[in-house]
Amino acid sequence: MMILLLLILLGCWCWFGAGPLCLRWPVIVLLVLLTSDHWASPAVAAQLDALAGPLLTLGIMFFGLWIIVRGAFGWPRYRRYYDPYYRRRWHDRHW
Repeated sequence: MMILLLLILLGCWCWFGAGPLCLRWPVIVLLVLLTSDHWASPAVAAQLDALAGPLLTLGIMFFGLWIIVRGAFGWPRYRRYYDPYYRRRWHDRHW
């Protein structure tokens, strides 16, 4: 069950976020394979369940390190939101 949730999260990150585009279709294929009655589903599920714990632990570690490094170096935020042109409201702009 945990691997199914991880695959759904990975799929959403790849399709709707900034994830790697090369993982879009393999994640969809794995999700369909795990939720179908295919003869290979139990074998694939057993292999992926063995990887779910370590992958979740590594993901949490890398996410924490990403937050620490980004905060330690003070990387600038996107500058377009600080530009006065983007801070104007809709009624301040010329039509």
